[in-house]
Amino acid sequence: MPVKQQKKDISKQGFEEEKQSLSKKDTSAPGLASDSLSKLSNSTSKSKKKKRLGLRLTAIFLVLVFVFGAVIYKYNEWKTLKSLAELHSSYLVEEAQQQQKINQKIEELELEAKAETEEAEDNEEEEIDYGELDPEKVINETDEAIGEFKIVDDLYQTYLNLLLDHQTGYQDFQKKQTKFLLGKKKEFVNSLVNVQDQYYQTEINDLKRNMAVLRYFQDLTVTNQDSIMLNIFASRTDNFQDDEAVMDEFNLLANLDIYTAAEYEFPYQEEIEHYVPYGLEILQKHQAFLGGTYEAINELVAENYQSAAYKFSRLGDEIAGMSSVNFDRAEDEVKDDSEADKKVLAESLLKKLNLIEEFAQDKSNQYPGLGNIDQWERPLLACHVYIYKADLFAAKKDEYPEADDLSSLDQVLDEISPSTAWILETDYVSQIKFSTENERSIYECQDLDGNTYRYTYSLDDDEAEEDETEDGQEAEEDN
Repeated sequence: MPVKQQKKDISKQGFEEEKQSLSKKDTSAPGLASDSLSKLSNSTSKSKKKKRLGLRLTAIFLVLVFVFGAVIYKYNEWKTLKSLAELHSSYLVEEAQQQQKINQKIEELELEAKAETEEAEDNEEEEIDYGELDPEKVINETDEAIGEFKIVDDLYQTYLNLLLDHQTGYQDFQKKQTKFLLGKKKEFVNSLVNVQDQYYQTEINDLKRNMAVLRYFQDLTVTNQDSIMLNIFASRTDNFQDDEAVMDEFNLLANLDIYTAAEYEFPYQEEIEHYVPYGLEILQKHQAFLGGTYEAINELVAENYQSAAYKFSRLGDEIAGMSSVNFDRAEDEVKDDSEADKKVLAESLLKKLNLIEEFAQDKSNQYPGLGNIDQWERPLLACHVYIYKADLFAAKKDEYPEADDLSSLDQVLDEISPSTAWILETDYVSQIKFSTENERSIYECQDLDGNTYRYTYSLDDDEAEEDETEDGQEAEEDN
């Protein structure tokens, strides 16, 4: 074989071997890549599964947090509203109990006063002989009257303290327990507490006025006693002409000395001046007359007759002041202010009852699994709505409404706003009783425990009778 040909064949064979070698290398590379890709794919798939599982667990966790949070919120909402209902219920019952005590005592005093008035009317033609009056009996009767006044005053003070405590209780509740309420429930709570606060402000003011009037009458009773003692002294001394008797009986006027001090102030003067300004003016006219008369008589006792005569001559203004006293004016100024308060009180109680009714009607009080919130004492509250509205009616009409039962009472009260007719359609109206007996209106109000609170009010026609005979009485008073 030629050398060239041999070289060519060797070269060709080497090329084929190299080609096969490269071919083997080329065919082995895809297998390695495939394994790598498979491993990478498996790793990525596992990573995605873990990620999806993580997201799923996160979503479940968030749902659980949301559900748990919603449950906690609903429980807190229910607990807050239940606490408010219980607060309202307990406060209303406590106030009703104290109101009943006050009402019972005032009824007792009214019946006693009525009996005394009837007895006085039977003896109205008999002229009082002051010389025959027993000074000790006069003092004892005054002390008894003052004692009765103080019993009522203490009842009023207890009620006032109760109202102030309850007002603070509602305010604290609103500050501390309503922070996490939302929407309609928060609006309901705030509305109810605000209406309740308005009621307390007005009731407290009206109560303070009643206390001031009571204390005015207490002071007036004392000055009346001192006036009677002066009349007894005048009768026993022949109108200060019997010098010996003036000396002997001067001790009857011991209490009049207090009226001579320029800086003298009546007990509770500041309160009386605020709520019964003309009442204070009446008391001060008594003070001027009694103090001036005492000073003149004191000069007689000291045998300073010229000075006594001068001081007696100076009493003209004091006597004129006493003659001009108009007790009706003091009553009217109290009544005018009181009427405005009574309107606010009636409206506030009815608005509160409306809020509670709407709360129940739209099923905001229903909490499945926890229990409904129904402890609002609606019958007791509704009963007081009628009492306060009748009080407003009496202030406007100068007479207490006359009716046989609750339905007829509602018709009479319908003459003035706000309307209460819808209360007759409620399912608890049977727990409110109204009747008339012995010229007195009687309310019987029940609480949720079945306890009954009884309130009575006089159907007094004295004012109408006074109007009919006003001219004759004025003429008699002038004489």
